[in-house]
Amino acid sequence: MNGHPPDWFEAGALPVLVQLCRHIVIGNRLAEMIEWTEEADEMLPLLKEQRAESDIVRRLATSLRITPQALTNHRGNKNSSSTNKPWALQS
Repeated sequence: MNGHPPDWFEAGALPVLVQLCRHIVIGNRLAEMIEWTEEADEMLPLLKEQRAESDIVRRLATSLRITPQALTNHRGNKNSSSTNKPWALQS
């Protein structure tokens, strides 16, 4: 992904974006803990937490419309709203 224009997110989306970042960090920490855990009885709760974090990240990304599905149309092409239009002025 090449990124989005600076105005992609409205100011009201900032708290959701912050939460998304927080949950991604927590998910990464859980993945590290799982990698270093050898006991099954210790790993199972971590896997459940990781699954819960993944679900939260998915829901937040969907609400922010930054999932791959939100960035493509029904033909699999990038939505025109996420690409530069040739007639748009560049600064």
